[in-house]
Amino acid sequence: MNSEERREGRYRRRRARREARRREAVLATGGMDAALSLRALVDASRRCQRGVAWKRSVQGFCLNRVLQCARLHREWLAGSYAPGEALRFKVGERGKTRDISAVPFRDRVVQRALCDTALVPLVRRTLIYDNGASLKGKGTAFALDRLERHLREHCREHGVRGGILLFDFSRFFASIDVDRLVEMLGRATGYPPLVRFSEPFLRGEPQGLGLGNQTSQIGAILYPSAVDHWAKEVRQVRGYGRYMDDGYAIFADWDEMRAFASAFRRRCAELGLALNERKFRMVPVGQPFVFLKTRFQADSRGGVHRRVCAEGIKRQKRRLRKFAGMIAEGRIGYADAARSYASWRGTLARGDAVGLLQCKMDRYFWETIGLPWRECLDR
Repeated sequence: MNSEERREGRYRRRRARREARRREAVLATGGMDAALSLRALVDASRRCQRGVAWKRSVQGFCLNRVLQCARLHREWLAGSYAPGEALRFKVGERGKTRDISAVPFRDRVVQRALCDTALVPLVRRTLIYDNGASLKGKGTAFALDRLERHLREHCREHGVRGGILLFDFSRFFASIDVDRLVEMLGRATGYPPLVRFSEPFLRGEPQGLGLGNQTSQIGAILYPSAVDHWAKEVRQVRGYGRYMDDGYAIFADWDEMRAFASAFRRRCAELGLALNERKFRMVPVGQPFVFLKTRFQADSRGGVHRRVCAEGIKRQKRRLRKFAGMIAEGRIGYADAARSYASWRGTLARGDAVGLLQCKMDRYFWETIGLPWRECLDR
């Protein structure tokens, strides 16, 4: 046996082991029978109603929860289930217009059961560890903590020498090639029935993926996964991480970072992903920069300082002044303003000096609304 035959034999054994692990993962999820069982659909409906139980469509479904879920289960068994028409509308956020596709509640239930039971567990095992979006146990806090850890490791070894490449994809969801994404799902899950059932949800838009679907979220975190593995395994960039369409890569050598940036741009172009040129930039390690609305700065002693962006605090103050006017007009209640503020207040924990900032903003809420925010929750 020559070297070429031994290499081919090793490749076949590795491929056989990968296929065996993929089959074991599918069996562990229970497949489509477990994903769309009556129990899974009922549990998914309870999770879907959180925060939207006041809506008429949600109440109509949940008043006859078991019967509605049994109907969905029968439709799946008979092969007659088809997603309904999504409600499309636009929302404005900080000067940016987004197209939202809100699927009917019954389809949200099916997607939630499908994703939580089968799709997410099978896709998650193929992602890099530093991919932190839309996964249980991760999120923005995880992504920020990983960036801080990568910065600390870099500063301990290299000081403030080198730089950070920050990138952001432009029109991320709309630029995703759904045909290629379906192929990726097939390779990632190794379970064709699951991919065939998920495909109508992914193809609900004329171009790309629609904002508002859980399957779209999972597809979006998977689509650039090949670039993530290339950065981590081929280029061996330890300080690399991505949160949906935002990411970073840390280097000790500027020439290496420039070479990586050029290759990274080509890799993204091969997937049809366009980079936001305004946010695609290289900054020195010791210079402040913003990632996920949090301001980072590393020092030569290995310390990393995090601050909430000043623009976010100004925006919240404007929102509180607007709430005060709406309360005076009777359009909203004190509790509505307090719940919105409490939700935003938790984001202050991302940065340093959290106690001081929260005290200052609590005082501003009291001065603007007229009552402490905790008392407003009971009104």
